[in-house]
Amino acid sequence: MADYQDIADYLQQKRNQAGLTQEQLCQVLAAFSPEFSELDALAVSRWERGKVAPSLNRQLEIIRYFGDEAYKIFTSSSFSSKNLPSNQAMNKVLEARAKFKHYMGAHPYLPQSEENFERITPPHPLTQYSAQHLSNYIDNLTYGHEQWNSAWLESLQNHPAAEVSYYFYLGQLAGHCFALKIKQPYFEKLLDKSLDEAEVSEKMLAGSNEPASLYIYSIYTGRVNAITQVYENLFKAFIMNNSLSYIGIRVRRDIAFVMLENVPHTIEEIGPPSDNRNVGIKHRGKRYQYVTCRIERQALFNSPVFLNILRSD
Repeated sequence: MADYQDIADYLQQKRNQAGLTQEQLCQVLAAFSPEFSELDALAVSRWERGKVAPSLNRQLEIIRYFGDEAYKIFTSSSFSSKNLPSNQAMNKVLEARAKFKHYMGAHPYLPQSEENFERITPPHPLTQYSAQHLSNYIDNLTYGHEQWNSAWLESLQNHPAAEVSYYFYLGQLAGHCFALKIKQPYFEKLLDKSLDEAEVSEKMLAGSNEPASLYIYSIYTGRVNAITQVYENLFKAFIMNNSLSYIGIRVRRDIAFVMLENVPHTIEEIGPPSDNRNVGIKHRGKRYQYVTCRIERQALFNSPVFLNILRSD
């Protein structure tokens, strides 16, 4: 793949390679996506000269029209983009919304400046005890509405289909990411709640290269500014496995929706109402114990949060 300096360079090179005039490009883009319904040749000329830049959504659609993958263009070391919100800006939004309870950012023993934790994966001995901590975590988070057996968690996290990481600071558990590659029929049942998370067994986990999707059981970090590290590891595992079609997640905290605001997603299932303001999430003015969401593979690849995490690597 050729290297491009920025979207202006990309657009000009691709248009010339396609043998299109600026007027013709307007016409094909307008037919390709409603994003360009009002586009004219003057705007294209200004884009190519770098006078102004198209919006991020338009950049993504332009790249898609020319048959390239946005994440490969945006994460190139030679490509400059001013349209992506920085990870620092993302963290500021998270910090503004985080509550000092036992939610994200609540570890009182962690230094404020710590951004990277030691990542440990199964079958490291510490992960055995971490499965028990995760069991306690979900019990505390849901006020007993949901319970995960630690032995069950340990058996799943040692399976080849597991994408499980625990994060430590000076020997103290500071975060976790527990996700599983689920066979597609069972994944769909998890999203529509006909299958409970605690009912998943090893026979439902996907084998190597078997069509599947990634279901996130739980993500947590003890410091808001470390969330990028956790998502980066998860997203890289997802992108490297072409057999994975979707990401599913049951959102149980308001703060988790901050990340989803930057990733196109669909709401698949809304949980029971919650009469405890400390439990669950607020959705359309009401509080529920959880909301289950689906993220499509291509939608993730084109999201600002995903592109920026990869660019920071």
